[in-house]
Amino acid sequence: MFEKEKAAYMTVEAALVIPIIVGGIVFIMYVGFYLYDAATIKQTAYIAALRGNQMRKFSSCEIENYIDKQVDEMLSRQILSGKIIEKEIKIFQGSITVKIYTEFKMPFAGLEGMENIPGEIIREAEVKRINPMEVIRGARKVNGYQISK
Repeated sequence: MFEKEKAAYMTVEAALVIPIIVGGIVFIMYVGFYLYDAATIKQTAYIAALRGNQMRKFSSCEIENYIDKQVDEMLSRQILSGKIIEKEIKIFQGSITVKIYTEFKMPFAGLEGMENIPGEIIREAEVKRINPMEVIRGARKVNGYQISK
């Protein structure tokens, strides 16, 4: 008689514990997906802005189109969960700013207690537009070196 009660106790315990463990593992996986996507988008925004900064002799429209293509190319196979991507590219005389938006689809996000889970990823990167030659020449002038032309 004692063996049957022990087996029933283990069944009830497993029925309660296993869904909690599986849910925790799935939650950890989705947090990992979110962090990976956020890091990938931030890195892509910075790299695209840096590459656009290297195009000094082109117009702002050409630089913007180049950055747009670079973002599309870099994110084409890297985003795990979000598919809707919007880009905002601002080119100023002193800086280039790239802002990328994407939706992050988390299961059970509509349930009570899950409202604080972010539904979108927004990352921005800004690169200052400097001419390396002018910076080097300016540093040499400050240090008193002779500049030959």
